[in-house]
Amino acid sequence: MIIGSDTTSITLNARMDSKLNWQKEQELVSLLREKNQKIIYFLDLGLFSELTQPLIHEAQFQALLLAIDHFVETFISPYEDCLAEVILCKESLPFHLSTSDPILDRNQAADYLQLLVDHLPEEVIPYAILDASTLQDPLLVAQLTAKDSFCNGRLELIILNSPFPILSEPPATAVLLPRLTVTTKDAYQGLREEIERLISQKIPFKVISEDFLSIEWEGIDTLIVQEKGISLEGRRKLQGFTAAGGEICYQN
Repeated sequence: MIIGSDTTSITLNARMDSKLNWQKEQELVSLLREKNQKIIYFLDLGLFSELTQPLIHEAQFQALLLAIDHFVETFISPYEDCLAEVILCKESLPFHLSTSDPILDRNQAADYLQLLVDHLPEEVIPYAILDASTLQDPLLVAQLTAKDSFCNGRLELIILNSPFPILSEPPATAVLLPRLTVTTKDAYQGLREEIERLISQKIPFKVISEDFLSIEWEGIDTLIVQEKGISLEGRRKLQGFTAAGGEICYQN
C-alpha cells in the first residue's frame, strides 16, 4: 500500500443510506491533484459489521453496487492520474455473519467482496484492512486471510496485529495451507503447532495457499506440509518444488 508525504486519504460515505453527495470531496481531489498528491480512497460501504441488512438483502446489495459505480464515474475516470488505492473494507476478524463458523463466514464475506470488486476497473487495486487483534490462534488467522479466499488474489489484504513476523527479506521457510474448500481437521493436523513453533523461535516464515504454491515458492528452502489436505494437483506442485531443490517437512 502506498503511504507517504505525497499521498492523502479521503473517506467517502458509500453506505446504503448515503445520498452519495461527494461534491466537497471532489473539490478537494481537484485541489490535491494540482499539488501532485496521490489519493487513497476509503469507500465506506459498512463492510461488514456495520451493514444494516444481511448479505442476502438485494436492495442493500444494489445500493452498494450503485455507490461503487458512482465512485468510479466521479473519482476514477476523471482523476485516474492521481489514484493510489481504494480501500473497500475495514473489519475486525473473525467475520460475524450468518453462521457460527468463522471459515463459513469468511467464505460469505469473500464471495460478497468478489461481487463488489468486479465492479471496479481492472487497473484499480482494491484493499481490505483486517484486524486480527482478537484472535489467539495463528492457524485461524492464516485460514481467514488466505490469499485464495479473496477475489482470486486480486484483493490485497493488510492484516493489522498479525501474529506472523514482519519480514525484512524473503524467508526460507513456508507453511502450506490446503485449499479453502478443505475444512476437515486432519487436513491441518500439526500445522498449528508448527506455526506456533516458528513464531516462538522467531524463525522467519510465510504461509502459502496451495493454489499459489508454484508462484510463491521462489526463495523457499523448506516447506511444511500436511499431506492429508493436499489435492492431486497440489501433489504435482510439490513434486515440482522438490525437483527444484526444495525440502518438504511432512506432518504426521
